[in-house]
Amino acid sequence: MSIVQVVWALVVGGVAGFTAHLLTSDGSWVALLTSIALGILGALPGGFLGSVISAPQSGTRIHWASLSLSIAGAALVLALWHQLPGTTVRVAAPEPTPPMPVVEVSPLLPAGEEPEAVVVLQKNAEGVMSPVLLGQLHAAPAGEEGQNAEQPDPLRPGNILIIRDLDEQLTKDLKISNGTAQVGGAYIARANHELEYLGQVDLNKRNKRLALEFGIKPPPATPTPAPAE
Repeated sequence: MSIVQVVWALVVGGVAGFTAHLLTSDGSWVALLTSIALGILGALPGGFLGSVISAPQSGTRIHWASLSLSIAGAALVLALWHQLPGTTVRVAAPEPTPPMPVVEVSPLLPAGEEPEAVVVLQKNAEGVMSPVLLGQLHAAPAGEEGQNAEQPDPLRPGNILIIRDLDEQLTKDLKISNGTAQVGGAYIARANHELEYLGQVDLNKRNKRLALEFGIKPPPATPTPAPAE
């Protein structure tokens, strides 16, 4: 082989190894150098065989027989290498994210209102009132010295209250400007914890569904950590 043929074999083997690395490896430098070395290892014998089969003419810059067999030799060595177990890293395609269900906004929600939370008044299995909060409450600002900060207010103006269950005490405590407390009722909080009746909701729906209809987005899913090897 002439010097020109050796150079072409090195170039062909390096390019073939780099291409194989992009398609099959994990992106590490070790894998890149291994792929290039294997490509060159296959290209050099292929180029030599080409020069033996068809001797290049004097002054020829590109000997097509050597070039073709260099490509074939590099491809053959790389293909055989990647058939060995553990030499190829298969990157699994990411699992498709399930589309968010399309939920129509409740017609009961006044235009322009963007509640930060929905409070559902309901009883637990023991028959005790156990309110459920859906959404995220914003903490009230603290004082100048960081003290006497107010607690987050579930009935901050604009928030929604839905009644699944009632008891006598709760009926007395709720201040409703345009009606009375009733099961299935939806209310929007106004100033001074006063409630405005909006209408009836379908209590056959789950709390999360009702919250979605009033514009409360579910919290982002927490990614599951990969198991330790």
